Amino acid sequence: MGRFAGQDGITRRDALRAAGVGAAGAGVAALAGTLGTGLVSAAPGVRTADTPDAKDRWDPECDALMKSVLERGDAGKVNRALAQWETNNQPVPAGVPSDVRDFIEEARKLPDWLDPRLMKGADTFYTTRSFYLSVIIGFTGGVMMSVIPRESRAVYWSAGGANMKDRIAKTYRLVYDQIAVGAYGPSGRAATTAVKVRLTHGAVRHLLPQSPHWKKVADQPKPISQADMMVTWHSLATMGMRIMRNWGVHLPQDEVDGLLHSWQVNGYMLGIDEAYIPSSWEQAEKQAQVDLDSIMGPTPEGVKIASMLMDLGRSADGTLLSRPVLEAFTRYSLGDKLTDWMQLPRQPLWQPLIEASWPTAVAIREGVLTQTALPPELYHLTDSIANTLELVYLGEFRPISIEIPTGNNPNYGKPRYR
Repeated sequence: MGRFAGQDGITRRDALRAAGVGAAGAGVAALAGTLGTGLVSAAPGVRTADTPDAKDRWDPECDALMKSVLERGDAGKVNRALAQWETNNQPVPAGVPSDVRDFIEEARKLPDWLDPRLMKGADTFYTTRSFYLSVIIGFTGGVMMSVIPRESRAVYWSAGGANMKDRIAKTYRLVYDQIAVGAYGPSGRAATTAVKVRLTHGAVRHLLPQSPHWKKVADQPKPISQADMMVTWHSLATMGMRIMRNWGVHLPQDEVDGLLHSWQVNGYMLGIDEAYIPSSWEQAEKQAQVDLDSIMGPTPEGVKIASMLMDLGRSADGTLLSRPVLEAFTRYSLGDKLTDWMQLPRQPLWQPLIEASWPTAVAIREGVLTQTALPPELYHLTDSIANTLELVYLGEFRPISIEIPTGNNPNYGKPRYR
């Protein structure tokens, strides 16, 4: 699993067997009982003197495996075999090479420190307030890659850079599987989707260093280090909490704790070592100020990506969810500094409407005001933005398959492997 060997820490295996944790927690416990849990390890945020710098660590076991898979021409075979592998309780399909199967069986195990009671709090949040994360992820988690230099360069020069609709659809497939109620229960999809993404990351780490275009702008030997993955983690988890607080969303403590725990599990399942995952929202905020806020900035690749993302709305709804609306809401969510780096223009028509309607819509959902306080047209606007996100970013109802890439951006060279 790429975890540090020999770490001793707090184990919560007994919690997985605990009774009375509710249906969601029971589902997690049932899956853990079926698949087992990973090796006993330290809880999130526990570092020692031997903990390496996250910038110098990747995912060694997965990276070596994907190098072998690509070089022997098995990527297509693995992709075909895993195409119908969807839910957490499904066995690994026949046709998967033995070394890949062995890795998957270990990688799909839930962390030893997972607490079903905390996951129940996360499910309560996702049941009542997933609307907020859907919007936040739609207008920050996706487009924020364009102001994260390493991520924007890796995305643009990899295979995903040639088809941003497909690339963002796969990203949203992962995140929406992770924030679903019962995400890690037997019928959830978070574990299987995370494993597929982890395999994809391993392949990209082998492929991108072969791109002369990426090498010309890169400041690291290969992409998607543990530090890079934590930057993405903060762009979703920590930014999500920041924005909800700015919107006046007041969460019960069980949901606050559960939401953090679910993001901790999400990070672990993607191959992030526990030592780098924050142990509290306070620690997450301190990390983000150093590891996210201070490294953001404009790049030529990021400007192109932001423009491509803003154009995605046109293919879904050429009238309501047009580029100006997306640009206005992105500026409202992220602020002027980041949006200016993306070179997105200001929208004098839509900006005041969103600034006036969105706080009221959030207040209504939180039970502060009555629905009559907001004109029906503006209330419909806020709902439509959220409801259309899946249509825009999740492939317009087409199946979304997360696959191992066999090359980099095809606009700048041919695929290297089969």
